[in-house]
Amino acid sequence: MNRNQQMVGIFFILLGLFFLLAKMELIPFSLFDLWPFFLVIPGLAFHFFGFLNRIPGLHVPGGILTTIGILFLFTEFFGYGWMEHLWPIFIIAPGIGLLELYLFGTREKGLLIPVVILFSVGGFFLFFTLFSTFIPYLVGFLLIVLGVYMIFGNRRRE
Repeated sequence: MNRNQQMVGIFFILLGLFFLLAKMELIPFSLFDLWPFFLVIPGLAFHFFGFLNRIPGLHVPGGILTTIGILFLFTEFFGYGWMEHLWPIFIIAPGIGLLELYLFGTREKGLLIPVVILFSVGGFFLFFTLFSTFIPYLVGFLLIVLGVYMIFGNRRRE
């Protein structure tokens, strides 16, 4: 038996133990939690065949599917409440696919226009959705610092 066969065997044993422990509810897991892999695996396959056959156009659906699949995997394991903040990734995902087309394709500069637009719009909304809970604290803190500076900062000059 060669080393690769042993490694695959160990992987199957660990995977089997994981599924058994999940079925006995000793660890919180369900096979239904893995549905995002139906997006990630085809996305990775698009990447693989894009590199293998040197077809850069396959990176566009590969980038989109992989990005959205990873987003759903994240929310599946950490809660769908995160979708309230992470929805702008749906805008960014096509930009990732087009950026990959630019990087692995003919480097046409025209592709960067939609990439920049999608990343800018998605990034703008992502920034404000992620930091919307922190912005009031930040504004309050900055106002306090400004007030303290105005009171005590002028005394040094006098």
